[in-house]
Amino acid sequence: MISILIPIYNYEVGRVAKDLLQQCQALGKEYEIILADDGSTNEDIRKKNKTLLATINVNYIEVKNNIGRSKIRNFLAKESKGDMLLFLDCDSGVVRKDFVSKYLYCSKDYDVVSGGTIYCEKEKVSPQYLLHWTSGKEREEGKKHFTTNNFLIKKEVFEKVCFDESIKGYGHEDTILGEEMREKGYRIGHIDNPVEHLGLKTNDKFISDISNASKNLALLYKQEKYKPYLENITLIKAYKKIRNIHCNKIFLFCFKVLKPFIFNNLKGKRPNIKLLDMVKLYSFITIEEKENAHYLEYNGRARQ
Repeated sequence: MISILIPIYNYEVGRVAKDLLQQCQALGKEYEIILADDGSTNEDIRKKNKTLLATINVNYIEVKNNIGRSKIRNFLAKESKGDMLLFLDCDSGVVRKDFVSKYLYCSKDYDVVSGGTIYCEKEKVSPQYLLHWTSGKEREEGKKHFTTNNFLIKKEVFEKVCFDESIKGYGHEDTILGEEMREKGYRIGHIDNPVEHLGLKTNDKFISDISNASKNLALLYKQEKYKPYLENITLIKAYKKIRNIHCNKIFLFCFKVLKPFIFNNLKGKRPNIKLLDMVKLYSFITIEEKENAHYLEYNGRARQ
């Protein structure tokens, strides 16, 4: 039996649920679709999603308070009955008619299977969403790395790893999960079975989320238990190079001087994703400097 698990936050899922239902019914295999609303604030969207309760083999659950990206996915897994778990983000669009069947076929060879992400054509994107689209096209589409917006996993495997609920804030819970599974020797496959990322963020929102994710990464990197999983991240490597030549403060100063130019470009018609990398690095180093300052202040008081 396959359980399709979709966490929801302020997004209508009627279309993706309908597409998945059609595919599952055609397969003739036992299935269930579980939708869990994680404290959405948009009442109209919640009402529309709630109507899916009337659909056979669809379970819609509302969580009153937002419990976060890791906890809601673990909750969905606990509610499931299937031996195979297919996790999808709520803003996903099914683009292949054999989407579900291809996952089930490939699951014979792997413990975990990641299908990837695609984005629409540029002509369909409004200027205020162009940064997110450009970043997705360059950094996500066609890349073989584990992401949690679209993956299938054996339930027996998920129960041994699951998402780390101690990770707070936005971002990198998928990085930790992927690296932990590799360390434990699970077979991870990357196949051409993408979903389309429909929920593009505005330029300002995307920059804010990217900044917050980088700050969260810095806090995670401070914890010894996460360091082995994070050492190979490009942002971490860039930070270590700057730190090793003692140029942290110089980078921060230069970024502040160039900030108007950087943000004008990122919100413009031809955003340069390398400038977005500078935003990530600035956010990461800001947290590092802040944490180091707190450490020095604490030790200074302790010596008095």
